[in-house]
Amino acid sequence: FVDHKTELQERLARQGASVSYRLMESTGPAHRRSFTTAAVLGGEIIGTGADTSKKASEQAAAQEALLRVDGEGRLCT
Repeated sequence: FVDHKTELQERLARQGASVSYRLMESTGPAHRRSFTTAAVLGGEIIGTGADTSKKASEQAAAQEALLRVDGEGRLCT
């Protein structure tokens, strides 16, 4: 298991920044929910992810956000 949320937080901490996660959508019946979460940095969405649990959707959002953050924690465009 790779903890993308921790990796993202550690990279951003190098620049004194931190990420927050915002639940954007939850759909489907209670027994089969799907969650969409955004990773937010300074008010900007830097990654989104969807999965069957909030925790997993946050990991997916962090994984996408890692593609936009370099090893020193700087946002790449």
